[in-house]
Amino acid sequence: MIVGYVQCGEFVRAIDLFQHMLSEEIHGYIRTKKIKIDFVLGNALIHMYFKCGNVEVAIQVFHGLNDRNIFCWNSIIIGLGVHGYGKEAIDAFIAMER
Repeated sequence: MIVGYVQCGEFVRAIDLFQHMLSEEIHGYIRTKKIKIDFVLGNALIHMYFKCGNVEVAIQVFHGLNDRNIFCWNSIIIGLGVHGYGKEAIDAFIAMER
């Protein structure tokens, strides 16, 4: 499919698909190896999924974290805002302050 996008000149779509596949592979490896997702790894996953445009999974990772530091909150707020979820970003900011 990636080759098809490239052949049609859809380079952005090809890169997006590749990033999505790579992110799923990385997260799958973490699950398979039962690696504990702490706030450092969780933040990296949140950031990765937002960069790939996968807002839903980024939110799932965030909500799955037992401990959230300022970097996790920052990633979720910025990621939501960048992807057009302004109200949700503000709601997350308010929740962070609590």
